[in-house]
Amino acid sequence: MTRDARPVRRLLRTVGPAGPEDILYRATGPAAVGAAVISLNWHTLRVNEEFCRITGYAEHELLGMRFTDANIPPPDARAHEEGVDPSEPSRIAGRCPNLFDKAASTVATPVSIESSADDPEPVPPLRPGRRMTLTPPEWRKVEEAQLGPLCGTGAPVRYEKELLRKDGSRVPVEVLVHLVASEGRAPSCYYAFVTDLTERHRVEEELAASEARFSKLFENMLEGVAYCEMVFDAEGRPVDWVYLAVNAAFERLTGLTGVVGRRVTEILPDIRGDHPEVLERYGRVASTGRPDSFDVDFKPLQMWLNISAFSPARGRFVAVFEDVTERRRSEAALRDSEEKYRQLFEVESGAIVLVDAETMRFVDVNRSAEKLYGWTKGEFLTMTAPDLSAETAETAATLAQAARGDLQWIPLRFHRRKSGEIFPVEISAGTFTLRDRRIICAVSRDITERVKSSLALTDYQKRLRSMASEKLLSEERERRRIAVGLHDQIGQSLTLVCMRIEKLAETAGDPQAKDELRQVLETTREALRATRNLTFELSPQILYEFGLAPAVGALGRELQQRHGIRFSAECPTPLPPLGKDALILLYQTLRELLMNVVKHSRASACRTTFATCDDRLVISVEDDGMGFDVETARSQSGERRGFGLFSVQERLKELGGGMEIESRPSRGTLVTLWVPRAQDGLETRGEQHDPRPAG
Repeated sequence: MTRDARPVRRLLRTVGPAGPEDILYRATGPAAVGAAVISLNWHTLRVNEEFCRITGYAEHELLGMRFTDANIPPPDARAHEEGVDPSEPSRIAGRCPNLFDKAASTVATPVSIESSADDPEPVPPLRPGRRMTLTPPEWRKVEEAQLGPLCGTGAPVRYEKELLRKDGSRVPVEVLVHLVASEGRAPSCYYAFVTDLTERHRVEEELAASEARFSKLFENMLEGVAYCEMVFDAEGRPVDWVYLAVNAAFERLTGLTGVVGRRVTEILPDIRGDHPEVLERYGRVASTGRPDSFDVDFKPLQMWLNISAFSPARGRFVAVFEDVTERRRSEAALRDSEEKYRQLFEVESGAIVLVDAETMRFVDVNRSAEKLYGWTKGEFLTMTAPDLSAETAETAATLAQAARGDLQWIPLRFHRRKSGEIFPVEISAGTFTLRDRRIICAVSRDITERVKSSLALTDYQKRLRSMASEKLLSEERERRRIAVGLHDQIGQSLTLVCMRIEKLAETAGDPQAKDELRQVLETTREALRATRNLTFELSPQILYEFGLAPAVGALGRELQQRHGIRFSAECPTPLPPLGKDALILLYQTLRELLMNVVKHSRASACRTTFATCDDRLVISVEDDGMGFDVETARSQSGERRGFGLFSVQERLKELGGGMEIESRPSRGTLVTLWVPRAQDGLETRGEQHDPRPAG
């Protein structure tokens, strides 16, 4: 802070006969400020320890140096001579022992400055090469303007400047200069009091930087800020406030401009009626100093504000506010959403349970869950999710999946009611975060009736497949019986007829009769061939005698002769033995597939491959025909999809097997069948009996 000059001036006016050296000491103290006795020609005559510290010089180095090079006329003609009066420094120094004695701690007895006739030795002249002045040259005009009036009026002068230190650096100082003269005498010297301003400047710079930062923060805050002075009525009630300062955000958020210096009732006339509570809160903050924070639906601006107020000084307050309209709308929407969720949660027919993914404890359940399981909500909240399950291991794995968010639907689980009854449920599960906790939301539905219906349907379908297979086997047995009859009776009889006709033709003497017999023989042979073909189509004897692969190969050759498609059958390794019923079903299935190739594929070649893989018999049928889109074919229903593939699938299901189809338009088709190698309840080839009737 700037040193107050008033005490010095009071001393100068009131000291009386105490003398100038005592005045100097009382104004500064032994070492509180740098002090120097300066000649009327501005040469340094005597300095104290603080002055030496400020300038960096020793006392003897300072003596004789010019305090300033400014062109300042002396106060009278006697002092206007060039150079330094050799007697003046010694005389002045001798009269100021308290100011310049380092050990002095009390004020010495005043002595008149002109009373001594025996002065000490004069100050030695400056050595060549030493600096001549303590003041930088650019300060000359400043000092001429500051010190000029001193010589005319004699009034002390205070100003700031820089001094040159011994090391060449500069030090900012404040200088207080007094012209010293005894009563009725001409001026004799100057007293210069020098205060080091380095620390003050540092503090002022830091303060300026701090104020700049504060100002920048004030202007760039996202929240609106208003610095106000509260207005109270005669009874001390808050009735108004005056805006002292606002930031840019205040104007941006409120749309109010030019408010500084104005009362709020000028800007918002209805505020007293609309918001008396705001006046009351601001008044309480300004009068008590206790901060306050609140939300208000500020009707004049049609917005919700969150306001924080504090008091920097009695009677004043600072209001920091932000527009929270959207937040309040969101909170209202959230409350509405939560209410809708709660209503939906309670009226949902499915049993909804919320489970903490970490502890597996129930967080909440709806009324449907209470009704389905028999426990109350309070009882649920003491339980964990595995307590509902009748399948402990499966439930643990399922809950782990659900906690990771990997599970969305569980088609079938068995749960337990409070009564101990076990029943099937279908579960839909998902996860969400609630107050930093991972929550599993599961909706369970009792599917007892659905499971019963499904089991009944499955049983019915199984019986239908069994009936269809039994029908097929019955048909095959009948076809086999007819084929055996054709082979053993009609076929054998036609063979004998052919032999008899051939013999008659050889012994006939009449050429005409011989020709007729040969025609009859050819007709009979044609009938025999037709009988054999019909016998093969009804039930190939090769199937029962040599097995599945040879029978399919024979069927392929027959189809090749009739339709011109190259059929081949490959069986690298012997096939495992198959039961008679399985043998018949597989043959009929492959016959159906080969007939599909003939009817629909437009193929030029077809290959059937037999192989064994692990415990399965695998058969593939591949053609190079026109192919088709598998997904489109599967999506079709009824007659458009065709009965052939459906029939094949049902036959394979009866055998415990399955089928895969790979096909693309213009890329051919590959159908792969598989059945288990062991066919429980079906006869093996070694156990086959002769299907021909006994006798």
